Amino acid sequence: MIIDAHVHPFYIPRENFGPGRYGGPETPQAFQAGLARAGIDRFAGSVITSVDGKDFEPIRQLNRHALALKQTFGAAYIPGIHIHPAFVDESMAEIDWARENGIRLIGELVCYMMGYDHYATPACLEILRYARDKGMVLSIHPSEDEDDMEALFAALPGLPIIAAHPGEKREYMHHLDRMARYENTYLDISGTGLFRNLMLRYGIDRLGAGRFLLGTDYPICNPAMQVAGARYEGLTPEEEQAVFSGNFLSLFPEAGL
Repeated sequence: MIIDAHVHPFYIPRENFGPGRYGGPETPQAFQAGLARAGIDRFAGSVITSVDGKDFEPIRQLNRHALALKQTFGAAYIPGIHIHPAFVDESMAEIDWARENGIRLIGELVCYMMGYDHYATPACLEILRYARDKGMVLSIHPSEDEDDMEALFAALPGLPIIAAHPGEKREYMHHLDRMARYENTYLDISGTGLFRNLMLRYGIDRLGAGRFLLGTDYPICNPAMQVAGARYEGLTPEEEQAVFSGNFLSLFPEAGL
């Protein structure tokens, strides 16, 4: 089984999410078929578009779209929800709604698309501590402020946090350093990074295979490149199994049903 920890499915009508810079799947069925062509069986992530952060209702609707897509995709899709630090009470209520509907994933959160630029603010940390207590898992697009990232991880022991995108060497070293300090941190290999030869092999040699997850950022990025790239890195069968599905299932055992 291959599980993609980082996708962004869209909802019809299409204006809620553009499929990619050069086109992409036109329907949910085509979206799923595109992942299947890359050998991916299951996939997780949020429905996302840019919002101004002045009203919670558009954010709530993205979450409702994700649940609706769960009805379309069935067990193949693990939906993620959005929260917002400008709306603490609403975000906590949304976490309760998610748990009532069998959703445990928050994100991928992309702060710059949601009208804020830091995660380690008092309001955001209040929401995420509530999420931790409710058994949620957080997936985030890292902010550009390394101090913000450090403060986020330091403030939230016990909350599993999946950071997205290894980046180039400087960013990747920051990821690995944080992962060494905080046992609740993971990295999905979507987007920039894996095109640099032996990036994943280096990280696994340093930290072990248990903290890395396959992610593609589909349909923004080509999913087959991530799958083939991970397979090229010379992983053992046990390491490959951990990256492709085992680590995700340790966070979401319900996804293996």
